[in-house]
Amino acid sequence: MSESDMYDLPMPTFFELYIMEEFLEPQSPQTMDTHFALLQDAIYRSSGNVSKIGLQKMKLKDFKLLNDETIFLSEEEKAEKNKKREKTVIAGAIAGLPKQEQERLQKLMNKGATNG
Repeated sequence: MSESDMYDLPMPTFFELYIMEEFLEPQSPQTMDTHFALLQDAIYRSSGNVSKIGLQKMKLKDFKLLNDETIFLSEEEKAEKNKKREKTVIAGAIAGLPKQEQERLQKLMNKGATNG
């Protein structure tokens, strides 16, 4: 759609397109993920290969690929989430080291030493 076409649109149509483009369309992967999770859940439940206990424990979130926590996050929240993930990765890497190396790295990190 060209710029002149946008200016010629009726005001309600313009705002409908704006709302669709800014708020609804970016979440379409979430919608598709929920759709396919429901489909997989229905297939498993109707297959007859899952026990009654398995059916009771089965939840829709078991089939979802995308995490619902990513919907409508601000830039600050995304940065905080990435920082937490980075700390978890570092803690996991440090946990696999010998005790002496862990202590040495803790001292360096407390001094504010960084990589690079």
